[in-house]
Amino acid sequence: VQVGSNIGGVGTLKLVANDVFLSGPKFANASVVDLYNGSKLDLNGFNDTMRLVRGMGSVVNTGPGTPNLTIGTNNEVEVIGGNLAGSFNLTVGGSVTNLFGTGATINSAELWNNNNAQFTGKFIVNAGGLRVRADGTLGSATEPFKADKITLNNGAVLLSAGGNPVVLGANHGITLGASGGTIWQFGTTAMVVNSPIT
Repeated sequence: VQVGSNIGGVGTLKLVANDVFLSGPKFANASVVDLYNGSKLDLNGFNDTMRLVRGMGSVVNTGPGTPNLTIGTNNEVEVIGGNLAGSFNLTVGGSVTNLFGTGATINSAELWNNNNAQFTGKFIVNAGGLRVRADGTLGSATEPFKADKITLNNGAVLLSAGGNPVVLGANHGITLGASGGTIWQFGTTAMVVNSPIT
């Protein structure tokens, strides 16, 4: 599914029911949503699962409650370059192999935006990876403390990205869930964690 275009077109894909992409027609190994600059995927209060969400557009929730969007179900790397806004949980699938060996492979979601001040949800990383560029990638530094702002399950990895040091603030807690996880300074990009890890 293409939302917007690479010649300046913008649009909004707004969900109207739960699991439309999960249960609907699929291309190859499930659905891919390409978000062009200025375009949006609006959860509108509904849950869904998508193989990939990628591009410079935004993912938002303008509906009620805290729905869940699951992405990365086919072990691919994806980049979300726009804003995250509203209350929703982003669940990341994928896999991690040979993490500290010479052939490390991490199928991860990378969040490029470093100012998601309107995002109040959480991140659940199941076996894949989540790459962040700044504390602001996770939400406002002044939002109420969440011990599980990020949950790492099944050996999932939290990585730094973007080439600059990443300093995670005190309000964005990290929870190690089932089978734990890893916080990894990726390459030469330093990561400082000021939040509790439980």
